[in-house]
Amino acid sequence: MFEIVVKKENHANALDKEEELKLLKEDFDVLVLEGQENRNNDWGEFGPLTTLFVHLSNLFFWIMGPIYQPRDSLGDIARYKEMDIEYTREGDHELIENAPISLRVLALVAFYGFFLGSMYFGIHEGGYLKRIIYPSAWLLGAVMFPLILLRMYNSRFNRSENRDRKMAEVIEDAAEKGRTIAIIGGLHEVENYFETENYEIIEPKVVEKTWSTVVDFLPRILKTYFILLSIYLITREIMAYLVNFV
Repeated sequence: MFEIVVKKENHANALDKEEELKLLKEDFDVLVLEGQENRNNDWGEFGPLTTLFVHLSNLFFWIMGPIYQPRDSLGDIARYKEMDIEYTREGDHELIENAPISLRVLALVAFYGFFLGSMYFGIHEGGYLKRIIYPSAWLLGAVMFPLILLRMYNSRFNRSENRDRKMAEVIEDAAEKGRTIAIIGGLHEVENYFETENYEIIEPKVVEKTWSTVVDFLPRILKTYFILLSIYLITREIMAYLVNFV
């Protein structure tokens, strides 16, 4: 019996969620979940740049929330079984604080570039595609692209504060309390950093392209789009008012 079981997942895949619920019925002492326990909403705890990206990350997960599988039930089962629950990071502020100043500036420029581009096309262009579809896609880029830059750096290029290495350390530390199951994204390669060999990796389930899969996924995509569209329309009206006011 392996002391560490790492279940990798596609965060949007219901099949992975089903397998995780089945795995939790086994005899585990600790559950390790990717991410942090609570999303930080304290504007005053960090500096202005870090705070911007913390809330940008919050906004990203709010927009993408309908697509991702909820994990509340995993924590509920763990608490019911009186398992310890650990998380792989304290908060999203680690992503920006561990990045060099050059990458922080690039991420900031990317955010304002996409955001201002979205507002410009939304206010000045005509037609549904040019005023709605294109600008809302640019707004999504403003939310996603800076975070992708920071996450890629922390996962692939940051040798001292590499995310996969830190996740592996959290998992191995948790395993000192007892048999541990860790649920993380499929792209993480924590197995490259384990010091122990007493572990098992369970890869993400393959999603078959069937009609039932489309029926399940399409409403979540539409919900995410309408959340994004609502944010875009509200933001565009505020910016248009400010432009006209000035």
